[in-house]
Amino acid sequence: MSRALASCVFLVALVLPLLNCGSEHKSDEIYYLVAANTKLPYWQMAASGLLRAAAQLHVKAEMVGPDTYDTKGEREAFERIKMSLGARSGKSLFRTGSYTAPK
Repeated sequence: MSRALASCVFLVALVLPLLNCGSEHKSDEIYYLVAANTKLPYWQMAASGLLRAAAQLHVKAEMVGPDTYDTKGEREAFERIKMSLGARSGKSLFRTGSYTAPK
């Protein structure tokens, strides 16, 4: 393979994924951040970033969960969202897992 052809293939491989970046989000999209303690500064900062990104994309975002460390409350908040999204077709829910403090 010639060097010019290899450079061209490499350039196309870099640019091609960028062509889909302009896809529009729908204004009825909503993103949830479920936390086991919504008052922790870590989760407050994460929620701030989520809300800022949502505003830029013109979608909705919300942080839900208990105000104190409560994994059961976190699961209940997740289940409430899951149930509300289950009634709407075409909606997805992803769970990345919950944090368990070391003993």
